[in-house]
Order: sequence, then structure tokens, then C-alpha cells
Amino acid sequence: MRGFNIGLFGFGTVGQGVYDILKDLNYSKLGTIQKICVKDPVKSRKISKENFVYNKEEILLDEKIDVIIETIDDPEEAFKIVKTALDHKKHVITANKKMLAYHLKELTNIAKTQGVAFLYEASSCGSIPIIRLLDNFYTIDELLYVGGIFNGTTNYILHKIDEENLIFQTALKQAQEKGFAESDPTNDIEGLDSLYKLIIITYHAYGIMLDVKKVPLLGISTLNDIDIKFAKKHHLKIRLVAYSGIKNNQYVAFVLPIFVNKNSPLYHTEYEYNAVVLESRYSSQQFLKGKGAGSYPTASSIIADLQSIANNYKYRNHKESTVNIGTIDFDKDIKFVVYLRKNVLSDNILINWEKRYVLDNQEFGIANVNLKELKKITEEIRKSNGFIALWNDPWNRKNTHLENHIEQVKEVNQIEI
Repeated sequence: MRGFNIGLFGFGTVGQGVYDILKDLNYSKLGTIQKICVKDPVKSRKISKENFVYNKEEILLDEKIDVIIETIDDPEEAFKIVKTALDHKKHVITANKKMLAYHLKELTNIAKTQGVAFLYEASSCGSIPIIRLLDNFYTIDELLYVGGIFNGTTNYILHKIDEENLIFQTALKQAQEKGFAESDPTNDIEGLDSLYKLIIITYHAYGIMLDVKKVPLLGISTLNDIDIKFAKKHHLKIRLVAYSGIKNNQYVAFVLPIFVNKNSPLYHTEYEYNAVVLESRYSSQQFLKGKGAGSYPTASSIIADLQSIANNYKYRNHKESTVNIGTIDFDKDIKFVVYLRKNVLSDNILINWEKRYVLDNQEFGIANVNLKELKKITEEIRKSNGFIALWNDPWNRKNTHLENHIEQVKEVNQIEI
């Protein structure tokens, strides 16, 4: 096997991790980074300036370079780089989940037309090889659901709040100092990063592309002391979870905080770890756990993709050809039991309460909502600085969406403030 000539875009946390791993003697045979394209020619970096170029065409139009590794932050610029690379019949590896959430199908079609590999395991769930698993293992067996903790930054913050009683801003600052969170953490704490990953994973799980604007979404930025104390009172932990499932040509998808108990596989998923839970019709529940933030966990997924290209591997996207996308519809009638906190003056939110309490002009407790209401409620909650969380794991059910609704309502009778 000959080593690839590699063009690397970006030399931040992930890009440096890729560089370091490829310098290792065990991995150098995979290829050599010929050029690294970065924006800032003045910024101090740990390797010689001779390694860097500042014009993307110096890599994209270089016929000797056969693999492009893209690790930059800007999704639109990443799209231009990846599209140009594929058009020039170069294999591409990317970690840019937002770019993929908006352009995945278009870029996949270009890669097929040009006969090159387009791989992006590093875009979703860090070191967990969930895309490869879905693409190879669940080819025939009907997948019932896939979900879990898809963002290591928020999980680190929630772990620190729960275990060390840190306030949100202190936990966030620690995550930034460790390199888990960016200086602007919006995509992480607002749940957008998890949503982008959910869209990619759902495409490989079911062959459908979710609409970014239609999926109910709430992050953890509005979490406050009332929510934290309520969870601890009931021996629960808070986790940010992404989920999608399909049954009878209807799908459920969301990114929301949830309260988990000791029986949940997510209860002991701590620090910056990610976790994926999935189940198919003929196999039992599967649980995968791995580091989801940081330089080397993500970079290791990129190196694994590079090894796959060396082995002539390409994604098959088999589910897209088996699902009649036109028949799939959003299941608006699914019932949820949720914990909810809102301002008492938030008249735009009409709630069917099971248990309700009032404290400091905040009303909170356990309520029932359907999926259609949930989309509207999450938008209103975000505006009013409220909070909402599922009152149990979404996969804690049989072969239909959230069949444990009745059991959850029974549990509500045991709740005390």
C-alpha cells in the first residue's frame, strides 16, 4: 500500500491532532501531509511555517495531492473546499457536521459521480464509529431508534454541575480551558452541534434527511438552580440527548435535555464522553460509549477514515435506496411526559400539568405534551429562559414510540418537590 499525499485544511485542535498522529511511526505509512492550509499567516504555530500555505488552490489544484482532510470551523468555506476537492476527483475526509447537515446529499452524489471516497466518521460522536456501524451492520434489520449523548462539551458541563455543584458558567469555562468548548460555545450549549450530528446519523440509519428547522430543539443554556435541585431531589441526572426513530412510516426526532435514573445507560456517561443507544427489530439494545471531545478522539476517527480509503472503502448509503422518503411523515401525535419550568407570565405556553409548583415567579413540574406542541414549546421556552426535559429515556419502551407514557404518568404520582 502506497502512502497518500495529503492536503490538510485547518490546524486547530483537530488538525493538530491529525498531524501528530500521522507523525507517529505506526501511522506514517498511511500518508504524508504535503501542505497545510490556514487563514492567519501571522499566528504562531508549533511547527515550521514552511508547512503552511494560505491559498486553498495551492492544495485543491495540486495534482499530486490525492486526499483532502478538512478540519476548519467555517461550514460554508468547508463546503466550497470539499465540493471543489470532489470535483477534482480527490478523496475527502471531513469533520464538519454543520456543513454536512446542510449539504450531505449533494456532496454524496458528487462523490459517487466522481468515483471517490467521501468519509466523515469524525463528524459524529467523536471516537465512536457510529456511522460505520450503521452503514455496515444494520443493512437488513429494521432499526427502531438511535439516540444518545452526541456532544461531549455539554456532557462535561452537566457532569461538573452534578458532581461538583459548579455553576453553569464555571463549568463552561473549565470545558473551554480543556479544549472541549470553543470560545463561542453557542453550537454546543444550544444543542445545535447535537442536532447536526443527529441529521447525519439519521441519514445513515434510515436513509432520510431531517430538516434542521423542524426538529424540536433545546440545549442547556437556560438550565437553572430550580431544575438542578428538582433533578437531585428525585435522584436523577440531566443529560442532553439527541434521538430519532421510525415506525409505520412516521418518525420522531428531537434534541432535548432529559432526566435519567440509575437504570439508564446514560446515567454513568460522564465528563466529555459520548454515548449511543440503538435497537433493531431482531437484535437487542446496543450501547456504545467513547470520548466525544478533544483533539485526539476526533483525529483518531479521521485517521481511521484514511485507513478505510486505503482499503478502497466507500459508504454504501443502502438505506436511502430502500426507504420511500415521500411516505415518511413527522409523527405529531406522539405523547411526551416532560419536566417543564416557565415564567408564570408566559401566556403563550398552555400546559397540561400533571404536577405543578410555583416558586419565585416560576411555575414548574411534570406535564404532558405531544410532538407538535413540543416544537412550539421549545421555541417559547428558549425565548423566555425556561427549561424543558423529558421525564425518562426516550427508548425506555417497546416497539413503538414512547409507549411507556402511561407508566411515566403513574410515576408522577410519587413526585414531591
